[in-house]
Amino acid sequence: MQDISTEIISSLNNFLAGSKSKIKDAPDGQVLINFIIPIPGFDFEKKIDSLSKLFPRSFYYNNPVEKFSFLALDEILTVAENGDGRFAATEKKLKGWREKFISNQSDYNGMQFPLFVGAMKFTVEHSDNDWKDFNDSTWFLPEIIFFKQSEKVFLIFNSLVPSTSSEDRVVKKLKSKLEIILKTKDDETSSVTIKAVSGNTPKDKKKWKTIVQQLIDKLEDGSLKKAVISRRVELQLTDEPSLGFVKDKLRLSNDGCYIFIYRNNKSAFFGASPELLLKLNDNEFTTGALAGSSVRGKDDAEDKQLESDLLKSDKNLREHNLVTEHIINSLKTYSGSVPAVEQLTVRKLKNIQHLYTRITCHNSSASNIFGLVKDLFPTPAVCGVPKETALNIIEDLETDQRGLYSGIIGWFNFNNSVELVVGIRSGLSIGSRVLAYSGAGIVPDSNPDEEYSETEIKLKSILSVFS
Repeated sequence: MQDISTEIISSLNNFLAGSKSKIKDAPDGQVLINFIIPIPGFDFEKKIDSLSKLFPRSFYYNNPVEKFSFLALDEILTVAENGDGRFAATEKKLKGWREKFISNQSDYNGMQFPLFVGAMKFTVEHSDNDWKDFNDSTWFLPEIIFFKQSEKVFLIFNSLVPSTSSEDRVVKKLKSKLEIILKTKDDETSSVTIKAVSGNTPKDKKKWKTIVQQLIDKLEDGSLKKAVISRRVELQLTDEPSLGFVKDKLRLSNDGCYIFIYRNNKSAFFGASPELLLKLNDNEFTTGALAGSSVRGKDDAEDKQLESDLLKSDKNLREHNLVTEHIINSLKTYSGSVPAVEQLTVRKLKNIQHLYTRITCHNSSASNIFGLVKDLFPTPAVCGVPKETALNIIEDLETDQRGLYSGIIGWFNFNNSVELVVGIRSGLSIGSRVLAYSGAGIVPDSNPDEEYSETEIKLKSILSVFS
């Protein structure tokens, strides 16, 4: 790796030399340098835990559709917001940095690389002890990102550079990081199992079903069409799980889902989400309605019958259409154009199948992305209709804070690329404790027993990691 390190440093020197005038004329005397270079032979996927332990904050992400993954380490800039104004405040702060951005991303034939990574909670909350390591909204700029796509691995180095700073200072910073990172060994094989579970006793089940029935009764007057009620179980593990172990188990058991692990201090939020909230690339928005569910069959014949029943289910179709209408209206309001809605299909996962409608929309000028995100989120798939009424009901009925569960997690850059997923099929690890979450959409003809069974199926995404 010594030869690779020497090549990287030489390339950075050339990049800085070519950017000297831009750095000198920087607005407010500071620029954001974004330097990208191939780093062949460095398999960061085998070093997730070892690398993450070097820094207080890390972020792993895997996109199964476009087959890329990345690991973001440490931070040089954080945009953290709490309170109702988090969307607008985030957009405002980011706007200033866009004007101070210098990158060599254009050298890579239209490839899109992550810049900021992070997450937003389901709703604004005064965090309890479990969620104290996460703000209502946090987007951070990592100092180091390893990015892999089509078997090619890239190193991304970000640095805030004062206009008066010498090139040598920036180079020394990367060189010192590489000396540590490139010596990192592969993760040791580890395994943890569940020692005890709380939150799923008959008493807990009865309590949750009572809450669901209360909600069904509230739906009768028609002022509320749907609300999503979640529940939480707590796992006590035999030991603290390594991030590499969690990553491998999530990818093994959740084919086709977006894998994420966001660690800050002693907490890690992780999951395998099947739900894309919003993707933007070349002014084309992509999203989808994922709502309405059924179990998988024991064999192909039963599975096809369950799929057929799901496509004909009035309850599930009604629930799905609420989500579809909300997304279409949000995109139409933002872009001024009519979204393209693809044919309803069934999305099959390991333990469950969902009704799914893909929705796309073109927009000639993708500005104020967080304004659109605020309008879209939370969708009826994790909240309800009308949104504000559902949020109030959820706050009244749910006994545990959701935190980042059913919130937003993902990445974006300054080249109009955004990828945000909904933080479902997820859990929070704190030492050897894991809090696992799931929810169910409740409509007037919901059955509490069936809804509870659905949450049990969804919980398997997390429970299977440790079983």
